[in-house]
Amino acid sequence: MADFNLVLFQPPGKANIFMGETATYDYLREALSKCGHTTKISVNSFANDSINLIFDSYYSEADIALFVRVKREGNLRIGLVTTELYADGAIPYIEGGLLTESASNSASLLEYRQAIVQRTQLIFKLATQIDFCWSLIERSASEFRKYNPRSYFFPYGYTSSLSQDVRNSIRDIDVLFVGKATPHRRSVLSSMAKAGCNVVPFGVDFPN
Repeated sequence: MADFNLVLFQPPGKANIFMGETATYDYLREALSKCGHTTKISVNSFANDSINLIFDSYYSEADIALFVRVKREGNLRIGLVTTELYADGAIPYIEGGLLTESASNSASLLEYRQAIVQRTQLIFKLATQIDFCWSLIERSASEFRKYNPRSYFFPYGYTSSLSQDVRNSIRDIDVLFVGKATPHRRSVLSSMAKAGCNVVPFGVDFPN
């Protein structure tokens, strides 16, 4: 069994970590723990005695240089966990209709596109410098093998610490979706509803 250190990287001046990101950290920590591994979550702290996991995000050139320097000087083991869909050298938010309605109508769409392009380029650059990549989406794992041969699909499973009372409660929701509303997601959820599923969406650009 191994020891894992999940690194919440938040340099000075960076906005607080999104709630969705912390949920992913919590899930991965619980999933690894269920497999018998020792896990912990650290903020801006790498561990010499653990496999350090960092997650894809909007890193700067300076952030990437820091990761590489810390790994080299400390002889650290560092893996990258990717949560987004990467395909054909890009994150297809715009091309695939994956933007929320509010973002699609924003006057800063060009700025957003540029930020996505920069994010993608830097993440691929980082992938060439670290030990391995885990992708939560299978297609992304295939994409990252172009940059690091030790890239693997880490499928979502199911872990839960819900009480027995919650587990035994009446289940009257077939599909509960939590996330941002995009044209693609609306289409998928609509298809489920038309097939007879009771669909309850919650999140940005969904009616509360």
